[in-house]
Amino acid sequence: MLELRDGRDHGNRGTEIWSHQLRVDQLARAVIRCFDAVAQTYGESGYRGKWGEHFPRTELEALRRLWRVHQQP
Repeated sequence: MLELRDGRDHGNRGTEIWSHQLRVDQLARAVIRCFDAVAQTYGESGYRGKWGEHFPRTELEALRRLWRVHQQP
């Protein structure tokens, strides 16, 4: 995970702040939890005000559905 000085930076322009190998389901769960926490803290309109983009609700729900399917035996 890189910390970017400017959110528009891409590639390896940031400072590495965390590195770990995870299974895909673990990573998906972490992403879901983080976006849920952001939505709880800022709300979807607050997200746009802070980051200048619409909250990725559609993408988050698609990821959540896929993660749930993957969790079933």
